Amino acid sequence: MNFDWSQLSLTFSAATLLAFSVALIKGAMRVGALEMKVDTMWAFQMRRAVSEVVSTGLGQLKSPVVFTDEARAALEPIREGLVGFWRTLPKGISDGEALLAIEMRFGDALLRLVCIPCGLSHGACLILALDIAKQSNVLDLNPATKARRRLGGFAWARKWFLPPIGPSGG
Repeated sequence: MNFDWSQLSLTFSAATLLAFSVALIKGAMRVGALEMKVDTMWAFQMRRAVSEVVSTGLGQLKSPVVFTDEARAALEPIREGLVGFWRTLPKGISDGEALLAIEMRFGDALLRLVCIPCGLSHGACLILALDIAKQSNVLDLNPATKARRRLGGFAWARKWFLPPIGPSGG
């Protein structure tokens, strides 16, 4: 019996390639799911920060949040730095990602200027800093917004892959 070893090698190569492809796709799906969970937890924490703004009297929930003059004055020493930093961030960055960037760059100053003096611990100082940096108090803390932006202007994709979040969709 004459056996062709090249056929066996080709079969193993194809099977290996297929297994690797499946593992790669599965890994990418898990990373995407993990990213969405982290974004959701971050949005949850920032919603608690909005609650902290209201409960400590630093601002009012009037859709959007409106900070008091005293709260804004607390960040006056780094106001120009925040505004300048905002200009360096990529266009289209989500508010959640911007909050993380502000924390990384200004976290120590926020702790010293706002968090400790005002008794804050849930991130209200980050929302105040973003408000000052953006020069806008309109915040979007919905983690699905980032995913919707990735899908671009394809209305059909948003409809099928990201249903509205709310009483009936969520």
